[in-house]
Amino acid sequence: MSSTLRFAPRTFARAFSSTRRAQIARITLIGRLGAAPELYTTQNGREIIRYSLGVNRGYDESKQTAWWRVSSYNDPGSRLGEKILGLPKGTQLYIEGDVWNSKFEGSEGQQITSVSVAQTKIEILKRPVSTEDGGESAPVSAAAAEATG
Repeated sequence: MSSTLRFAPRTFARAFSSTRRAQIARITLIGRLGAAPELYTTQNGREIIRYSLGVNRGYDESKQTAWWRVSSYNDPGSRLGEKILGLPKGTQLYIEGDVWNSKFEGSEGQQITSVSVAQTKIEILKRPVSTEDGGESAPVSAAAAEATG
């Protein structure tokens, strides 16, 4: 089950009326986990899952990887924690989320702007396969994808 943000029709219409201009910073990414996701608990007891997602651009010599920090709330009763905690490095994911900017002061006093994603939807596309024949990844079967969706 993915955690999806939903609006009631009237609320959505009101948010985008001509008198109020809402701005949305939404992003869709397909990339690979840089490390296994980690679970954190806030001071008020809410669980947050954090992980990094590498997205490749370009090919061969011009290939570059952009790294995104992704956070997701692990609400009680949701299966999100079961779905992504324990996924190994290299798992290919499709995510949707809201883009958030935060500014803070670095260790040397410089201003640092950080961009992160608050995940609203996730799909597991491919899991890495550790085989001796050099297989890199295996697609998730339709049955397995449905079980995790």
